[in-house]
Amino acid sequence: MRRHTLALFVLVSFVQPGSAQPSHDHHHQKSSCLAWRERLDATVRQFGELGIVPGEDAAIAKGLIETMGKRCAGDDPQRISQLYVILLDVLSDQRHQQ
Repeated sequence: MRRHTLALFVLVSFVQPGSAQPSHDHHHQKSSCLAWRERLDATVRQFGELGIVPGEDAAIAKGLIETMGKRCAGDDPQRISQLYVILLDVLSDQRHQQ
């Protein structure tokens, strides 16, 4: 988990934002990004309680979720949503490996 979390953090930190979106579309993408953030946060919390994600990894993931969430209101919330989906997929794979 830690390896994937670090890779996603690097992606979020260094990938340049995409082109600006029209205002209505941007609002919809921001709302979608925030919804993915909530879903990921709930999943990490649940997996932490179940012992699927160790406490230290859960703390790292929560920090990443918070950092990414600040970018939901930025220039490219769709890209951040896609990164949330990737992280959810990684967590799902980890759950199935348990």
